[in-house]
Amino acid sequence: CLSIYSGPDFDYGLGLEKGSVLWIDNLDDAYGVLQYFKDWLQDERYLKVWHNYGFDRHVLWNEGINVQGFGGDTMHMARLQDTSRSKATSFKNATGYGLEALSNDLLEMR
Repeated sequence: CLSIYSGPDFDYGLGLEKGSVLWIDNLDDAYGVLQYFKDWLQDERYLKVWHNYGFDRHVLWNEGINVQGFGGDTMHMARLQDTSRSKATSFKNATGYGLEALSNDLLEMR
């Protein structure tokens, strides 16, 4: 699966509170849905920000999608910002560079 965030003012038809994120599932009955987004994912004009780009690119490559338009990798940006984060010890006690841990830290800072 993957998610697309298009900013706070973009609406995918669910209203602005829920509509600025598009969740794309590709599991079980939804297998093949990613192919509908292939042209966009392969278009270098649209910059995409990833979390662990190397893994995501490999998975999408296995689906026949050659991702273009690299805009950044949040996991690697976090590593550059703070190299001392420890690895996750459990799901609830998230640390390290996972999305949950980084998101929790951001929310605490706000």
